[in-house]
This record gives sequence, structure tokens and C-alpha cells, in this order.
Amino acid sequence: MPQLLPDLSFPSRRCARIACCQRAGIAIFKSILSSDLQQPAAPRAGLESLSEREQEVFLRLARGETPKQAAIDMGISDKTVYLHRASLRAKLGVNNDLALHKLALERGLLG
Repeated sequence: MPQLLPDLSFPSRRCARIACCQRAGIAIFKSILSSDLQQPAAPRAGLESLSEREQEVFLRLARGETPKQAAIDMGISDKTVYLHRASLRAKLGVNNDLALHKLALERGLLG
């Protein structure tokens, strides 16, 4: 029966295969990141559509705080921060924290 996959029994072959996969993964990640940076933020709704808590979470995440840090400072659970983040992302039409930061910069909210 023919062997479909290369023999990875030798450590050097296994390491070479892992290194190849890592390089491919990094290239894909860089491609995704660069496309996110090039796409302008196109919010579906304005910041006024956010609740007070969502606005606070938005500003904290845009400043670079982690959800856990924001939760501790706000006196709420980190799960609540994640829920607020998901809600505000949907309202603003962004899909990651980098886009939140970019939107805050465009609106002049980060000084």
C-alpha cells in the first residue's frame, strides 16, 4: 500500500514539517491582520447607540486594557465585559479590538 504522508518518524523530518506549518500559519496571520488594518472601520450605528456600560467597555478596550483588567476596574465579572464587547462590536460593525482602537482614534476619543 502506498504511503500518502511523508515518514515523520525521524525527528529532523518532524521538525522540518512543524517549521513549514508554522511559517504558513504566520503568513496567513499576517495576511488577515493586514486586511483588517486596510479596511476602514464602517460602523453600522454611532457611539450614541451604545449603553453607558458599553461605552465604558469600548473606551477601556480601545485604550488597550484587557477584558480582565476592565472587569476588575469596573467591579463586574470578565464574562460581563465579554458580553458588552460582543454587543458593542455588533452595534459598531467591527470584529476585533484593533478595529475598536482604530475607531476610537478616528473619533478623537483617545486624546
